[in-house]
Amino acid sequence: MRNLVSAIVFVFISAFLLSENAQAQEIESGTWTGFVFPPNQDKMDVTFEVAVENDTLRITLFQEQIGFLELTDIELGDNGLNFSFQAGSFILCDLKLKANKGYEGECGPEGQEPGIMVMNPPKKESK
Repeated sequence: MRNLVSAIVFVFISAFLLSENAQAQEIESGTWTGFVFPPNQDKMDVTFEVAVENDTLRITLFQEQIGFLELTDIELGDNGLNFSFQAGSFILCDLKLKANKGYEGECGPEGQEPGIMVMNPPKKESK
């Protein structure tokens, strides 16, 4: 009986911790702004459409010269955001959470010099 009670308590505590972890890994839906600074190139302004659909995080990057790119292999963690996309070559990104709840980090083809990407959260409308 004691083992059964211990098992039930463990399940409830685990469920609580998992729900807390899931809350810490949320990202705001909407239009994010930012830029990409590829190595040896000029800064390019970008936007990101961030949405959660059926518990799946979807992010679409838009850059005027490239167009729309669907981000893949998206992993949202407590301290960062990782993803990849195809833009001529396969690009891997490792962004860290910033104080403004945005993200900044390196993106580039594996084994090559990375560029910098910045994602700023949607602006709050003033009332």
